Amino acid sequence: MSKRVIFFFLLIFFLGTVFPAATQVLGKTVATVNLTRTVGITEAQVKQRMEELRRIGADSGLRPENIGYEQVLESMIAEILIRQAAERDGIEVPENNLEELFAQQKRQIEMQLGREISASEFRSIVQQETGYSWAEYRDQLENQVLQQTYISQKKRSLFDNIKTPTTEEIEELYQANATNFTNPEYVRISHLFISTQEKTPSEIEEARDKIQEASKKLKTGEMTFDDLVRSYSEDENSRFRGGDVGYVTRNNQQVREAYGRHFFDTVFQLKKGDVSGVIESNIGFHIVKVTEHSPAKILELDERIAPDYPVTVREYLRNRLYQERQQDALRRATQEVMAELRDEAEIVRYDN
Repeated sequence: MSKRVIFFFLLIFFLGTVFPAATQVLGKTVATVNLTRTVGITEAQVKQRMEELRRIGADSGLRPENIGYEQVLESMIAEILIRQAAERDGIEVPENNLEELFAQQKRQIEMQLGREISASEFRSIVQQETGYSWAEYRDQLENQVLQQTYISQKKRSLFDNIKTPTTEEIEELYQANATNFTNPEYVRISHLFISTQEKTPSEIEEARDKIQEASKKLKTGEMTFDDLVRSYSEDENSRFRGGDVGYVTRNNQQVREAYGRHFFDTVFQLKKGDVSGVIESNIGFHIVKVTEHSPAKILELDERIAPDYPVTVREYLRNRLYQERQQDALRRATQEVMAELRDEAEIVRYDN
């Protein structure tokens, strides 16, 4: 599943059936809403919001024509009603709720990608997949938190009665989707590294001589691999942990392009416990030790989604099932709340 599809589903999960209000755009009024005060919605606002949602849908590979004018107008009416109702009833959003939602979204993306991502990478994905700046996205999500806080407080029983997925349900879902849970072939490597970046030809030859010297000491037993890493390696990030640089998967094109095909193919030819000779890459010289080497395989329920990520397939499926139930509860609660608010409010629609 691509990041775009991942993020679109996250966005829809958090927004439910209620979309954020469009920015104020002048134009023909198509509806007015009054629960505690009158607010107008213009045709231009509806079209702007519709285009934004269609763009996100199209970028995600979904069908944008499923997002129609009337659907968006109704969602904007709902947003105004809930906002006014929350203000009227004195419902506010606790300050930590927004950060908790960001953390949930980040974890969901990490589960799908099979690796951890930094806060800056998460923000970059948000901006890339939604087309909004971080500030714009944050403002919209803050509006959604207010709406969902109101709905959840008014319909708390629906959320309190969400059932935790059973072992049988998790196993049944796994059996139906087992082939989707795979790990490519991967190795975990440690290396002794001497850089050739931004060096002159004579400096590169000095670097070559240096790593050849280290390789000779390893072969003769004069020094261990760990001792050589501490004495020779220029990779400060891994130097004091035995040269460990983590996992490399067979399908990692980023590593292949950064280090070069020769380096990439050579490390995958090594078995667990093997130590290479001198390998030249796009960025320098390496002596590589393989500490793990696993073939491509279908994952079992209690195996990690990725070797360097702590979430197991079982945990991922449990979270997925529970979140689907949360989403269903949110939809039901929204429908019930909206029916009640529409009965209280004065809503006028004008012909297009």
